Amino acid sequence: MKAGDLVTLSAYGNSLGGLHRWSEYYRQVYKKPALVGLVIKVRKAWSPTLMYEVRWMEPNGPQGRDGQYGGTHFTRKDLKYVSRG
Repeated sequence: MKAGDLVTLSAYGNSLGGLHRWSEYYRQVYKKPALVGLVIKVRKAWSPTLMYEVRWMEPNGPQGRDGQYGGTHFTRKDLKYVSRG
């Protein structure tokens, strides 16, 4: 995954408590369109894990894997590519 890729939350990302408001289940119940974002920055963490900053296409999207609670990044496990089709 690199800057410029379109992404959405993965199954793991949908299961994170801090991201419940943006989960696929929540969006289906409240009839909201799918959450889509653009990777704007990739940086290396202190471990081999890469951190991804995402700009979401809707206002008030999650800031990071903790939702709005201070986290500013996602890991690869939290995201998946948007499928075309």
